Amino acid sequence: MPTVQDRFQALIKRRLQVEIERHPPLFPWETEISSYEPDFADVAENGWVPRSRVWMPELKKFSLPAPIPENVLSQLLDACSEAASSSLKLGAKMVNAVESLFPEESGALNQLAGVVLMSPPRDSSPSPQRLPSIGISYQEAAIEQKMTLALLVAKEIINSLSWPILPTQTPTERQWQTTAGVLRVRAHYQLQAPVPSLRVVADFPQGGSLTLHAPEASTVSQRSQPGQLSVEAFDIEPNQSYCLEIQFHDSQQEPLTFAIFPQVKVERL
Repeated sequence: MPTVQDRFQALIKRRLQVEIERHPPLFPWETEISSYEPDFADVAENGWVPRSRVWMPELKKFSLPAPIPENVLSQLLDACSEAASSSLKLGAKMVNAVESLFPEESGALNQLAGVVLMSPPRDSSPSPQRLPSIGISYQEAAIEQKMTLALLVAKEIINSLSWPILPTQTPTERQWQTTAGVLRVRAHYQLQAPVPSLRVVADFPQGGSLTLHAPEASTVSQRSQPGQLSVEAFDIEPNQSYCLEIQFHDSQQEPLTFAIFPQVKVERL
């Protein structure tokens, strides 16, 4: 009878499961049960790997009242990379970058963004002073504290990725700490004839590619080993965003993206 047969099969299956749990099968080369480490050390316990892990060391240098989980930092870096190139004011960029973490808190985020904007910028000295600790972790924080922390991080990331540049005789430089070492990038904006130009030179700690996106065309340079790469764009328009993408080879990570803003006079982003 089908009912009896189904019950019999269920009993057999349960018995087999119990026996396997009590006496796990061995591989042919084993004489006893062994414990093996995972093959992929970069895989998190829950199986999730941040898409921007290679860029995380720089973010962990930020002076914050509480440590931020890596998955939150990764999401914020991705969102801030998009927000940085927009023409919005800094406060609006911060809210846009954070709102996906708090989809129903738009009003509160806008209010808190105004407070966060008044906080002092990150100290660039060798021993920066940290903001007062809130005494708890991000996970334990109340919703308003989490929003404030996320906005603080967004402010720092957007400021780090937004690169206003004036026409000068010497290039300006940005540095970014990566898992492979320090990435150094220099940008030089020139107005001299025949046409305005923007040249970017980067020192890569490992092989990778450098891409400068302009309205008319994109310029790409790449190398397989550590060293220097350069790209250049012409007919540069002031007060327009030029996207600079940096990618390491042998990496499934998202690129690091700077938003370069050539200017003929100092303007507040």
